[in-house]
Amino acid sequence: MQSPYDSALRVQRRTLDSIRLSLIQELASERAIEADIAALDERMLEEATVAAGNWQLMSHPYAQRQRDGRAHLAKDRASTDVSLTRLRVATMEACGQMQAIAEASAAFIADRHQRLARSEQAQADDFAGARISAHRRSLVFAGR
Repeated sequence: MQSPYDSALRVQRRTLDSIRLSLIQELASERAIEADIAALDERMLEEATVAAGNWQLMSHPYAQRQRDGRAHLAKDRASTDVSLTRLRVATMEACGQMQAIAEASAAFIADRHQRLARSEQAQADDFAGARISAHRRSLVFAGR
């Protein structure tokens, strides 16, 4: 049975789906940043090992560039964390709204079923009352 809340429920599901897609994209971005940070740390360790073996190598500019790159990646990770937090909050709100709409829809349908059942019962009562009344009239006319 349909309710007036069905269209709102569909819209809320679409909203939730779009939030989920955004969340998946942000999680993939976070994983990529984490992988970049791990690769950068590994390259810095390798460079430090090579520089330690040869005192003539100037590793300071390279290390500074790598530290700057790591700081930039850390900043990206922080902004991704903010986006993920915002999307998680939006997901919880959308789920709560969808749950409220679903409950309102279920209550509407239950009320409609209850009214229908009361109407059917009233019709059955009217029919039974009419039969009893007709039976009594026939007894009165028969003289009993």
